[in-house]
Amino acid sequence: MEANLIKKLHFEYLPAFAGHILQHRLIDFITTHGNISKSLNLPLLKYYKHLPAATLQEYALKANTGFLQLFSENNASSQLKEDLLDWESNQLGYIKRNIYKSMIY
Repeated sequence: MEANLIKKLHFEYLPAFAGHILQHRLIDFITTHGNISKSLNLPLLKYYKHLPAATLQEYALKANTGFLQLFSENNASSQLKEDLLDWESNQLGYIKRNIYKSMIY
């Protein structure tokens, strides 16, 4: 099953596109992603509402840079495994596991 998931996370065109965004449009990507998230009123955002805009921008820059880097290297499966392990051990950083669970269920 794990091999199937890894095979499904191997992309043909996404690595080049992610690399382009990373190198040339990162700030635009982060800004658009933030605007869309706010317009959808994503429940997760309420836990970041108190943060100054500069801090939120810094978090977004770090997270999206890592995300795009992994896709540009066609290596998303490694991060997915790490994120799942972090979630299971409640090591996600600012937001705790039970908050994510309460938004899903």
